[in-house]
Amino acid sequence: MKITRKQLRRLISESMLQPTFFLNIKARQEFLPKIVADPNVHPKIKDLLQSEDEEMTNQGAELLKTMNPEYIEELESYESHQDDLEYHREFEEQRDNLFFMQVKNIVDKYKSDMGIPRQSDVLTVENISKDTTAGSYTDRSKGRRVKRFTHKRLHGAAIYATDKATIERIARELDSEKGMGGEQLYHGVGGHGAPLLPYINDYYLTALDSNLKYKKAMHKKGKYELKVFPATPDQRAYKEPTHRKLNLSMY
Repeated sequence: MKITRKQLRRLISESMLQPTFFLNIKARQEFLPKIVADPNVHPKIKDLLQSEDEEMTNQGAELLKTMNPEYIEELESYESHQDDLEYHREFEEQRDNLFFMQVKNIVDKYKSDMGIPRQSDVLTVENISKDTTAGSYTDRSKGRRVKRFTHKRLHGAAIYATDKATIERIARELDSEKGMGGEQLYHGVGGHGAPLLPYINDYYLTALDSNLKYKKAMHKKGKYELKVFPATPDQRAYKEPTHRKLNLSMY
């Protein structure tokens, strides 16, 4: 099928309005030779698909679906927003927030029952999730062997309260939460299976200002601390650590 330059420019303009996420590198490497060898695929489309520029590649993918519909099903199986680094960051953030929001909802319930304003700092919760190294692998994608690491996310939340009785009530409620099999849903710094109540930390009641400033923890001054972790740790490993402070960090 022959198309004029004018038609090609129009198709490219239309495809730019429908961005895709053709970022699955392995699938792309396996798919491209077949497209390049196909005499029915326009040379311009082949050039676009072989471009190192993501926008150009996306244009080529959309043009291929328009001009050669026989490739639509196979192409769409390779197109995935899930291969986008930004997607991974969003996914990790949502995974963090799922646990964090469970704890935050309990804290918010106490705030509401006690008439404490939502933005008050007498009772707060902080997301303390962090990355940890889970393993290693050899990356040969750039022609040489490079040792890289996989990561897991250690989920956690820290509750701070000026009133000890309040944080004790929260600890008891968290200790009473059970899973389908009767197992505890949360644990504290005492480890798996240990209750949270005995591990309320009073360090920040008497900590020196100089120490708190050094640790950037002045907002914890004069408060009791209760660290909460999920009883079942996240077993999923991923290659891109988040290296960032989440936007739902402090309430």
